Amino acid sequence: MYKIYSNIISLFSLVMLCLQTAGLLQAQELSVKGSFNKDSTKIGEEVVFSLSVSYPRAVDLVFPDSTFNFYPFEFLKGRYFTTRSDSLMSFDSAVYYLATYEIEPVQKLRLPVYILKGKDSLPVFTKADSVFLIEMIDELPEEPVFLSDNTFFKIPAQFNHPYFFIGLGIFAFITLLVILFFGKKIRVAYKRWKIRKGFEKFILMFEHHKKELLENKNSASAEKLLSIWKGYLEKLDDKPYTKMTTREICNLYPGDDLKNSLRELDKSIYSGHYNGDTMENIINTLIGFTRERYTSLLSSLDHDR
Repeated sequence: MYKIYSNIISLFSLVMLCLQTAGLLQAQELSVKGSFNKDSTKIGEEVVFSLSVSYPRAVDLVFPDSTFNFYPFEFLKGRYFTTRSDSLMSFDSAVYYLATYEIEPVQKLRLPVYILKGKDSLPVFTKADSVFLIEMIDELPEEPVFLSDNTFFKIPAQFNHPYFFIGLGIFAFITLLVILFFGKKIRVAYKRWKIRKGFEKFILMFEHHKKELLENKNSASAEKLLSIWKGYLEKLDDKPYTKMTTREICNLYPGDDLKNSLRELDKSIYSGHYNGDTMENIINTLIGFTRERYTSLLSSLDHDR
């Protein structure tokens, strides 16, 4: 039994040795090159490192990516080029954009490519290439000489953050008190102001189109005037007047004046026949009805205070 185990162990060792030998042979067939694009750089300045490799087509390999430790450099970005192949060999290349924030006068870097072996990988490195760091600040003398200067220099006052936050807190507290005690009155006052501004804007627009209708006396002007009237009432009462017919509107607000005016306006739009005096009365009826709705809404807001 011991002899069987011994033979198995020997066979396993032989297989592992063969695999390692094959890996070394493949690594020897690789040609990995890497170099910087310039001899010197500054702290924080971009420097480019080019990496290229030629290898047998049967080999699978990968390049380092952003997760690789490029110390003493910091990775900025990478650019990878498409593989080129012939009948025996393949060629890959990549460019890495790096920057350094270290202060060593000479900084070196070498990068690997990884040969894939199942779940394992074998790194093959380039030769190390180096760049010189350009010093931006000259060395201070051993005994610096200080110059006297009695010129007045005004130092700007600093912003007082503690007082700012205390003031902000007081302002927020006062605002909260105002909202608690006067919030409803403020909302009603703002709503009244908004309704009043809307009505004033409607009157100006309506009067402009009224003048246009009385001068031109065409269906388009009459239809536009009716559309403006319905659109304003829709905002005022929050009801879909623009989608309602004359009959539906009259059912909501029964009254001979409004009903007759809307019917006459419909006839004028569809027939194209206009009577100046009649049209003037129709328009005045619509304005009067709108003013009643506007006044009624303001009165309802007064009761909500």
